[in-house]
Amino acid sequence: MSAEMVSRLHALLLPLGVLTGLLGAPGCSPLIYLASGGGPDEVQPLGVDAPVLGTTHGSHDDYAPRCAGAEETPDAAYALEVRRAGRYLVGVQADFDAVVAIYDGDRLLACNDDHEVARRAQVIVLLEARRRYIVVVDGWGGDEGRFELAVHARDTESTAVDRDLQPNSAPQAEDVAALEARCSSAESLAPGRTEGVLIPSESHAVVGCGAGGRGPEAVYRVEVDRPTRLDVEITSELDAVVELRRGCSTGHQVLACVDDAPDPMHTGLSADLLPEESYFLIIDSYAVDAGGTFEIEATFTLRDGPQDSPQDSPQVSPQDSPQDTP
Repeated sequence: MSAEMVSRLHALLLPLGVLTGLLGAPGCSPLIYLASGGGPDEVQPLGVDAPVLGTTHGSHDDYAPRCAGAEETPDAAYALEVRRAGRYLVGVQADFDAVVAIYDGDRLLACNDDHEVARRAQVIVLLEARRRYIVVVDGWGGDEGRFELAVHARDTESTAVDRDLQPNSAPQAEDVAALEARCSSAESLAPGRTEGVLIPSESHAVVGCGAGGRGPEAVYRVEVDRPTRLDVEITSELDAVVELRRGCSTGHQVLACVDDAPDPMHTGLSADLLPEESYFLIIDSYAVDAGGTFEIEATFTLRDGPQDSPQDSPQVSPQDSPQDTP
């Protein structure tokens, strides 16, 4: 037998040997392993309405989203491209305390831990068509295990998706008239620090994460006169949820909704804003009737010029990236 034939034979037998080892390995599910793409540290493709099974067990800690805690935790990464621009819900259900995050390059767009329960997480994000995003499944505080990850178009399938990811949630209805009135008189969000308070009687909005934001909320108008990056960080004495909308209530679109990043008392989001649009930032409460104080740190960064805010106040915004520590 020639050396070339021996080389080809080895190339054929090696994958078979690896698979045989997997089938015989105690405590290892070959179905989960194969569904996750064949090993850790690979960025695998992820499609809309095409759930995937995976596991973070045995993977490296390649990403450190801010809502996953400070401990080193294995993660799994997926590449996502959508054909149509719009709002998408990215959700994970797992047998461990799971975290889901989505990156645009090295910038963290959204991150969530504990949607209703510790084993579910979801984010709602506005995605551009034909742009490559990275979806990361991580674990809180070192936790790891198996999961199911799914992406759905929020605009067309919100009812079905919400029922799947929130099986124990009762339907909620937004008080459109009351919220529209509050939006019309809302103060504009200014660069820098803003302090506020949630009053238990002022509960009208239903946000897209954090169980709908069952408690009271505060509303801020966000205005820009040039294409601008908005970064907000929330510190509160309650379990706060933050949502950015295009429009107020009737016909509004959720651009981003984030809860617990990195813990119930801290959260935040980032978004690109256009001057011709109308935006509203909603600070809501996860728990029913849970009022309290909060603080917003807002940074406005021009996308096509110097690092100045629309109000000509210089603001520099740190960006979350893989291996950043919260």
